[in-house]
Amino acid sequence: MINATVIWTDRDRFVGQASSGHALVVDAGENKTASSPVELVLIALCSCTAYDVVNILRKKRESFTGVEVSAEAERASEQPAVFTGSSLSIE
Repeated sequence: MINATVIWTDRDRFVGQASSGHALVVDAGENKTASSPVELVLIALCSCTAYDVVNILRKKRESFTGVEVSAEAERASEQPAVFTGSSLSIE
């Protein structure tokens, strides 16, 4: 089981920590000092995809010198500002 906790620090800034013990700052405000929660969702999507691609390449014993995954998403203009469209590319 994985667990995560987020603690408010000030303004719109939080510190999150998961089971691994690694912490990160999250900033949902306008004057960002860290990635926003929605940016972290896209980073997580890219990370999971890249991890899968690397594992598949290794299992097939394919050589590679790099993997790059990028995602782009549009958000609704009003709250809740959900994703309304997205694209993912792997190189």
